[in-house]
Amino acid sequence: MPALVAFNRKWRVGSDDFVFPGVISVFIRIAWLGAAAIVYGTQRKLLKCPGGDVLEIYHIGLLSWLVITILLESYMVRVSAKGSIANVEPRRYFPKLLYLRLFIFILEMGWSALGAYWVFREIETNDEMETCDESVILLVRATVVCSWVLLLLVLLGGLLLLSPWKKPGQRDTHQDTHQGDVDDALMKSTQLRWERRCKWLCCCVGSDENTQAAYTDIANLLASLFYGLDVVISDIAAGLILLRSEQQQQCASITSSAASTPGHQAPTAPPCLRKPTEPASSHVADAAHFLKYAGSAYGYLFYLFENLCCGSCKLCGFYRCCGGCRGGKLDRHDNCCECNMAVIKKVNKLDKEDVVYFSYHNRIYEIPFFVAIDDHTKSVVVSIRGTLSFKDALTDAVAEAEKIEVEGQEMYAHKGILQSARYIKRTLEENQVLEKAFHKVPDYKLVIVGHSLGAGAAALLSVLMHSKWPKLKCYAFAPPGGLISHEGVLFTSSFVLSVLYGEDLVPRLGLGTLETIKEQLLDVVRRSNTPKHQILAGACRRACCCVPDRLPVHVPEDRYTVRDHIESSDTSSTELVNKNDPVTQDRTSYTDERIDIEGTERNLQEVTRQLYPPGHILWVVESDVIESGCCRGGEPIYQIKWASCREFSQILIGPRMVADHLPGKLQRALDQLTENMPQVGGPGHETMNPHA
Repeated sequence: MPALVAFNRKWRVGSDDFVFPGVISVFIRIAWLGAAAIVYGTQRKLLKCPGGDVLEIYHIGLLSWLVITILLESYMVRVSAKGSIANVEPRRYFPKLLYLRLFIFILEMGWSALGAYWVFREIETNDEMETCDESVILLVRATVVCSWVLLLLVLLGGLLLLSPWKKPGQRDTHQDTHQGDVDDALMKSTQLRWERRCKWLCCCVGSDENTQAAYTDIANLLASLFYGLDVVISDIAAGLILLRSEQQQQCASITSSAASTPGHQAPTAPPCLRKPTEPASSHVADAAHFLKYAGSAYGYLFYLFENLCCGSCKLCGFYRCCGGCRGGKLDRHDNCCECNMAVIKKVNKLDKEDVVYFSYHNRIYEIPFFVAIDDHTKSVVVSIRGTLSFKDALTDAVAEAEKIEVEGQEMYAHKGILQSARYIKRTLEENQVLEKAFHKVPDYKLVIVGHSLGAGAAALLSVLMHSKWPKLKCYAFAPPGGLISHEGVLFTSSFVLSVLYGEDLVPRLGLGTLETIKEQLLDVVRRSNTPKHQILAGACRRACCCVPDRLPVHVPEDRYTVRDHIESSDTSSTELVNKNDPVTQDRTSYTDERIDIEGTERNLQEVTRQLYPPGHILWVVESDVIESGCCRGGEPIYQIKWASCREFSQILIGPRMVADHLPGKLQRALDQLTENMPQVGGPGHETMNPHA
């Protein structure tokens, strides 16, 4: 940091990124030097033949260039290792070393070209005299070919590292233009560049009106987020490692039971709902049951991924080979054997007649979902699939806030997910899916579920349908953090339950937290005095040596744990939100519930533009681990508690932040909690009855 500038171009690397490539190159060249020296030493006598002087000259030249290159690259590694990420002064002469290395590289290529001409051309055309032994000539030819392969790899690596971005002095060409106009022009060019990258990356997605609009929205967002940053990928990687270490140190120093996440709270921390007074354990059984519906919406590929050994065998009895030719197929977007339908029936123990509607149609803003009748909980379940394709990823990335008005209340929501929720609502209404389902089972309740992107769509779909179905319930498993404004959090508090696990990244991910993590990364990188190669090497060493890397999570004393079997004190309160909670009684009293972070008052309009997870939040964490080996984490002991949006206002850096998002981990945790919890009721018990 900043990016290396050489040959009047920006590079995708910094001057301190040549340590590991340089060391690898030096070792390869040392091995190549040893092999070439052995060949020359053992075959030198055989080179005393007609034409052998040419081969001997080439070998001597090759050995000389290898020695020069090894010495030069060793010195470049030494210079690149100096200083810290932000302190580039000790490496100020590194570009000049690159110029010298390029000069040596050109000479190497010239010598290799001359050697190729001697070996492949001159000796073959020398018919006036006998030449050296054929085996010697073949050996030297192999040496020439290997030299060219090594040189071409170096050339390809250099071209990949060169940035296609603007030249460093490009900004100075606008001498007669105001500074603001220059910034606008540069921002516009940055947006166009990000839009081209999106189109190139998602070239297989297709092109329609929604796709083009999504590219533009994503490009504007990325340009705003990264504009003005002069960092490279390795700076970000090192910054994440440093930030992870800092978060662990801060977490270890926390002594107050009120603080439950490491690090200081982000300046955009939201006003929070009061936590329900009923025990969190009363919702575990229902959450475990409906998570199966949310997980099965991913289809057979995800099912096979989670059941690598015998997943296909488990589905054998549920396939419907050539189902499309038999008629009665619910949706044309499944494959011919209805493999996705097989997963839904297998996981949720449903008959085909129980699946009222099934759509695997997938485009931007249009995600797969199904509707089923669950006799076990007496529910009509709408299950929405999470992110599983580039189209879904584009929907996720359209993350700016869009204003909506529901039941006379204004709120903001994630634009891409809101479009998906509107699509599902429109599909349900056009096909009268819910009306047909409730015609069969008029006494059942409506439950909407989803995981990840599907959780966000389920929550927003619940918001859109609440006026027509006021007693519906929604289970949002690992919903995106930047989903709905704090007015929406209050609005959804009575019918949406978010269930999160561990250090999951997605519920913490939003425009506010991204901006915060960017500032924290820049700050920790600037403060660090450790060279980048030591930071990266230390992280690799900890990973290879199976060093535990998990942030401790503090859980207040009112938690429910499997180990302690804490009995719920009062299970008679059957609503998701306490009826006596003033937040539920009066949604307009949210200003009384605001939490002032670091003593600063924020403007209400600014707060409403921040987006958070919906409704009340159940948080499942690992409280302890039973060790069972070096490279295994052992069997975790789970805890579950009520949490607030404020506890997810900072991204936790670590290897678990992606793994904890998988629905399988949350399913295992909820199943274990269900098996060991006090028996307060099973799935569908009174707590989740919307008619209560």
